[in-house]
Amino acid sequence: MGKTFATEATKWGGLIIGGVKTGLKTGDWSGLGSTIGDGLSKALIGGGHLVAVFGKWFASVDWLNVGKSVGKTVAPFVLGLSLTLIDGLIDAFKKHPGEVLFALATIIPIGKIATAFKPARAVLEALRSKQTHPSTKELHHG
Repeated sequence: MGKTFATEATKWGGLIIGGVKTGLKTGDWSGLGSTIGDGLSKALIGGGHLVAVFGKWFASVDWLNVGKSVGKTVAPFVLGLSLTLIDGLIDAFKKHPGEVLFALATIIPIGKIATAFKPARAVLEALRSKQTHPSTKELHHG
């Protein structure tokens, strides 16, 4: 096997060098790409049976239990991460309120915040226009 591998490696190396030379002379790099692709294909599928070995291992894994194990740890992880981030944010806000507000303003688009308050603004404008309308003043003062 050692002699066969050395022979194949030497042959493949020669093809790569030839592809580089052709690419440099003519600008056509397709030969190099084909050589590399063919060599990798042979190494993965034909030579070492790496794909078959990986496939057997993949089939032997009990994916149901893997999923259950991951599922049991995800919720506590997410909860712990969230609480840690919130605690850190509150701590930073206490020490540096201006910087935290500036950072949040750069992360959260101002337009999104304005959109959230749009219904309240419409109600306030309606109430304001009702108070300044001439017929409403006469009713209140008349």
